[in-house]
Amino acid sequence: AIERLGRTQVAMETARARLLYGEWLRREGRRADARAQLRTAHALFTRFGAQAFAERAVRELRATGETVARRDAAAVAALTP
Repeated sequence: AIERLGRTQVAMETARARLLYGEWLRREGRRADARAQLRTAHALFTRFGAQAFAERAVRELRATGETVARRDAAAVAALTP
C-alpha cells in the first residue's frame, strides 16, 4: 500500500499508511523498522499541519525507545520565513 500510495498525489494517505505500518511493526517487535516508518510519517504529518497524527507518531516513536525532541511553535515560527 505504501509503495502504491507513494506514486500518487495522496501524500496524507501515504503518511497514514506509514503510521499504521509503523505501529504494526512496533507491536511485532521490529523496532528499527518501525522507527523508519514512524519518522517518515511524523515528518509528513508535521509538514501538512496534521498535529494529532504527528503526536500519535511521536507516541509510537517513544514506545520504540526513541527520544523525540519537542518542537515549540515559537521555534518553528522563527525558522519559517
